Amino acid sequence: MRKAVYQMMQFWVNKGIEGFRMDVINFLSKDPALPDGILRDGQAFADGQSGCNNGPRIHEYLQEMYQEVVANASLMTVSEVPFVIAEEAKLYTASNRNELNWVLPFEQLDLDCQNGDKWHLKKLDLVVLKENFKGWQQAPHEGFGSLYLNHHDQPHLVSRFGNDGQYLEKCAKMLATCLHFMQGTPYIFQGKEI
Repeated sequence: MRKAVYQMMQFWVNKGIEGFRMDVINFLSKDPALPDGILRDGQAFADGQSGCNNGPRIHEYLQEMYQEVVANASLMTVSEVPFVIAEEAKLYTASNRNELNWVLPFEQLDLDCQNGDKWHLKKLDLVVLKENFKGWQQAPHEGFGSLYLNHHDQPHLVSRFGNDGQYLEKCAKMLATCLHFMQGTPYIFQGKEI
């Protein structure tokens, strides 16, 4: 299966692409015991991330992908990494490990979720958000920091963290200013540029 993935990646490299944005890459390696997911109070379905998050062979797989495709073409790589903290992100982005250039952590997007549900939000504590950003900004790592507050799987950032009615423009500018004056690479997902 991995060979087929490398062939697909090479197909796109041959077409001239210069990088890959990968979805939840840290879920590729599964716990061979296939443990049951955790069913939290108020949820209808169990969360299976405990059996696949940062699995036992994830770094082996990423290093293999790097050797098979990325190194030969000098590609840029970035991936979502839900449930990864700053300390773990270093393993994915350190230059001597040959895995990824950037990671898109979800930690800041989970701060206002109730019971891990991104569609049932509580009021965000701005001090908690500030501390989260501070932790990622001050974490020593070689990989570039990724700056974003929402993406295609999340509610719109102005609706979520600001006021999308009377203060739409002012909130959008405030959030963009806050985000883009930090150290790192800003990600503006399609439709968010407005």
